[in-house]
Parts: sequence; C-alpha cells; structure tokens
Amino acid sequence: RGIAWAPDGKMIACSSNYNVADEALDNVVVIQVSDGEETKVPGAGWREIQGLAWLGAGDGLMVVAIEKKAQRYQIFHMAYPSGEVKKITADSNDYEGISLSADSKKLLTTERKQYADIWIAPGGGDFRQAKQITSGEEYFDLSWTFNSKILASRIDNESRNLWLMDADGRVWTHTQGEG
Repeated sequence: RGIAWAPDGKMIACSSNYNVADEALDNVVVIQVSDGEETKVPGAGWREIQGLAWLGAGDGLMVVAIEKKAQRYQIFHMAYPSGEVKKITADSNDYEGISLSADSKKLLTTERKQYADIWIAPGGGDFRQAKQITSGEEYFDLSWTFNSKILASRIDNESRNLWLMDADGRVWTHTQGEG
C-alpha cells in the first residue's frame, strides 16, 4: 500500500480505503504533520493503490494503482491538491513500487511481465512427450470442451476474455469479455 512524505516534510500522502455504494475503493489522503489534519484528495477512486511518490515540487503524486474495472497495476499522475488524474501507462504489464528522484526527472519502478505457455501431455503423466502449443501469453482457467477444444481466459487490453482454440493451439476464437 502507498505512503509517501512530501518533499517539504510537512505532509504525508497515503492510501485510504472507503466504501461507495457498497464498493470498497482506495483513494489518496494527505495528512498534515503539524496537526494531524487528514484531507481526502478529490478524484477517482481505485480498486487498490500499491504505491505513491510525491513530485519534487509537491504539486502532485505518481500513483501505482489498479482502476476499478481493470486487471493490472498501472502508473498514474495525480495533481495536488486538485486530484486530477492522468494515466501514464496503459499496457499489459503490472507495475510495483514507485520512487522519484528529488528533481522528479527519474522515476523508479518494477515492471512485472507475466508469461505462460500452454502444454499438452499424455493423460498417463509421461511429460517427456508434452508438446508446447502456445508461447508468451498469460492464460488462466484452462479446460477441455466436450468437442476436444481448449477453453482459456487471457487478459487483453485490461479485460479478461475467454478464448476457444483447437487442440494444436493454432485457431483461436474470441468468445466473451468481462470488461
């Protein structure tokens, strides 16, 4: 979860969980060190905030978070005190942790890339005969269908989608998305 001292040492920004219409969301709260006064920064709530870093001028934060209906941690710029949010990354990777140099010219984060391959092996457990049928994608929830096709879910453009493929992995058909 995120917590960050302001460059001037007078404020601490942290993530705080709150409920809106029975949905738990995270937002940024700023605490004044001098008196403990807590102020919620206006703006969009996130499903989860993972990291925060103040800009050197104290006029905004970089935020690592998951949007309400997204699947991946991305990087955002949040203006302070207005709370205006701009999405910085929009890709299929996850980001973890965030730090800025004192002049805010360098950002430090970890980009996590996840890959998985689908393999088919004989039912008897002889994995020496296993055959790789996909490469370099992240798949979840594999299942054989009644007609010997493979049903798999995969994250595409922040949505988990169901795909149906032939047993050799060559022909893919998109079947639905959660959005």
